[in-house]
Amino acid sequence: MSPAHLIAAMAKLGLDYILLLVLAAATLYWGVRLISGLGFFNWVGGILCVLLWFNAIGRVVYERRLQLGLNPVQAPELQEARAEDDLWRRRSLVLNQLYGLVSRGNSAQGFAELRKYLENEEADPLGARGWFFSRMADWENSTPALGFGSDLISRLVAQSDLYTAHKILLRCEHLDDAFAANLADQEALDAWLAERDSTDLSPP
Repeated sequence: MSPAHLIAAMAKLGLDYILLLVLAAATLYWGVRLISGLGFFNWVGGILCVLLWFNAIGRVVYERRLQLGLNPVQAPELQEARAEDDLWRRRSLVLNQLYGLVSRGNSAQGFAELRKYLENEEADPLGARGWFFSRMADWENSTPALGFGSDLISRLVAQSDLYTAHKILLRCEHLDDAFAANLADQEALDAWLAERDSTDLSPP
């Protein structure tokens, strides 16, 4: 490591670097004293001092990994990113399969495969339905999205997530002016809207 890199690392560690120096001095002092003494326990104590020093270095560097530009394989943010990438790939495969089947006039099989995936592979099936709906809404043929959206509205209303249900309803109405949610869902949404300021539909 060049002096410039060392100075940059010291600056990024900030106060922690000074604390590490103090701990290093204390570790060296007590470690030497213990190891220079006679007896098994003195050696064990000296070795423990050294291990505590390395443990402290590891903790500080790990906590400052982003500032230092380090990317440990087990870093939480990397694990989350890998999990999100994997989820995106799996969903995209299912979506492409659905699109292919719907395009060939086999919507029943396509949505049956989608339901199977949602029930068996998704930790958050309702959230996943929102993801699939938003992608279907971009298709040239809006019919699949409208049918899926109507079902999604019913599920959201059943879960009392009326804010999201209203957003899906608006998207469906944008796709087709003649779209209408089923009567029970529409009544629930109308009652919810009546209790709110029509100019402020922010989440409660």
